[in-house]
Amino acid sequence: MWGVLYEARPVFKIAALCLALALVASVMNKGAGSKSEVKKERVVDMEFTITVNEGERTGTYSGEVIDGIPNGKGSFTAQNDGGTGWTYTGDFYDGQFDGNGRTEWDSGQWEEGYYIENEISDGETYSADDKLIYEGMFENGRIPEERRSPHVRMTENEVVSSSWGRPNFKDEITTEDGVFDKWIYYGKGYVYFENGIVVDIEDW
Repeated sequence: MWGVLYEARPVFKIAALCLALALVASVMNKGAGSKSEVKKERVVDMEFTITVNEGERTGTYSGEVIDGIPNGKGSFTAQNDGGTGWTYTGDFYDGQFDGNGRTEWDSGQWEEGYYIENEISDGETYSADDKLIYEGMFENGRIPEERRSPHVRMTENEVVSSSWGRPNFKDEITTEDGVFDKWIYYGKGYVYFENGIVVDIEDW
């Protein structure tokens, strides 16, 4: 009798091991099945609205989506309040800029870096002629106050609060592109505004 019980124990161990392996395989198969159910599709020029520091921006999105929401790689194009167009290209998660990306404005200025919740968090900003304006961490998508010099997208008040301060002289110019306010800073440069928003900066 004892011999029979002794011989049976390895059989019970093997059966228990097989049962455990079967359970693990079942769980893994379920996980694989749920992942396969998440299907990415591609869209072109889909109307979409995001929220940035300046408010809501409605534009067009092209790229990967899950259930109609941008997820993966794509690009979003819209305009700011002054009418200047811009395009973000890079990573999206759950309908937001999230990950590595690049934003380019019609004015020529561009920025590149890591984005969180639609705003750049860490990266670089360049002027239209590819001069580095700022490199480092951003605060709510903006260059920290203590590091700012005038740059495209600033308001008039922000320029006054920047390291350049108030202009030495103000002028108004008319070109084939429209009417612009021109702020002159002796020894520094010229700042051009359209509807109160900086659209270009020239060196002295």
